[in-house]
Amino acid sequence: MINTRKLRSLWEGSSKSAATALDFVTQQHHLLGLCDENGNKYRDQAGNPIIKNAKVRAEDYNLHECAQAVLGENWAEIVEGRTSDAQHALRQKALLESGTGVGVDPSAGININAFSGLTSGLIERKILESFQNPNFVAGAVMPDEAMKASGQKYIQSAPLGDRAARRNAGEPHARANTYGRFVRLPESYENSLAIDITAEAIFYSLDNSLMQVAASVGQELAYRKEIECLDTMIKTSSSFKWNDIAYDTYGNVTALGYNNNNSTNALLDWTSIQSAVVAASRFTDPDTGKRILINYDTILVPPALLETAKLILGSTGGQRRTGDGTQSTSTQLQVSETDFFPYAGQYRILSTPLLEQQLVANGIAANNAAASKYWFMIDSSKAFKFISNMPLTVTQATGSYQQLDNKIAITYFASYRGTPAVISPWHTARQYA
Repeated sequence: MINTRKLRSLWEGSSKSAATALDFVTQQHHLLGLCDENGNKYRDQAGNPIIKNAKVRAEDYNLHECAQAVLGENWAEIVEGRTSDAQHALRQKALLESGTGVGVDPSAGININAFSGLTSGLIERKILESFQNPNFVAGAVMPDEAMKASGQKYIQSAPLGDRAARRNAGEPHARANTYGRFVRLPESYENSLAIDITAEAIFYSLDNSLMQVAASVGQELAYRKEIECLDTMIKTSSSFKWNDIAYDTYGNVTALGYNNNNSTNALLDWTSIQSAVVAASRFTDPDTGKRILINYDTILVPPALLETAKLILGSTGGQRRTGDGTQSTSTQLQVSETDFFPYAGQYRILSTPLLEQQLVANGIAANNAAASKYWFMIDSSKAFKFISNMPLTVTQATGSYQQLDNKIAITYFASYRGTPAVISPWHTARQYA
């Protein structure tokens, strides 16, 4: 746990100015791994906040003790009635006139800024921890791309076409043709969740239950994003808009040159992967007719196929079995040995029980047994994108009468805005049997 006496000494020894309050908050946020020493937030390439070089955990703080350290022994009087410095002054006057002799420190506004800033760091840290849950797979196959777009065109670079030609001396150069092509993005949306911290919650926060609530906020937001991304990845009907014409993400789409839905390819051994790879090698560009070079890097499977995938991709040798094992000469079991495994270590394996769940929920599979046979080959850099308009942000609400009436000390809002989108169905394939 954070040494509360040291925290109080650090704050009490400051000059109690807006600048020192900011320095205090920055220092604590830096310890929590939210920003550098200058207060610059740590972010990934897509602009999402991340945790980096953390020296303490949110659980190392206790809100009750933090309130005492920063606000003083009369912290409850300050927290319950604060909305502005003017109101603090009125409350101080009323308390003094009542004969209690208990007044609010004139520096209450600065103290509260320091306390709420510290609290916001703790809440943000727990929300981020849960939001970045490694058990969720959507982020691995649908990376965030920061864009200010909603329902707009996602312009793609077009191939030049087979225009290169031999040129004799004095002849003009062959001209490259480009094609106007784009993907129409879905409308973006905002997912959000709020957390109210009451004075009572701070008073009784001896077991850090508020940190558990903050973790739940991040967990729920991440779950919502995971579900929506999975739905986009697995849906079929008219889910891909190419030059403003809707096409199926999975199917035999001859107009666009791909056939990426194989309903006779159960995941059994390395030949199952070979079938998907060979099929992808025949996908063609809709403008040039030239074959597209597909490089899958990920296999997404439900839990029922996880160990099968591990055995296939982790082996260096194995057996190929055909036939049903009966004594009939036409169907008897045939076993052949192979000295190597052609796809060992070439693909990342991802699995989530939510895949099976959403296959059934979207009516793609009739039941769990049928859903457990689906698996996907994906080029995670090209097939899908999560168009991020606004990364996950944790903001503090301004004071209001409702907060005062309900004894809400601080309210925090966690939200993000964006949309999952199919960018290139040529770079994904659905397999099942």
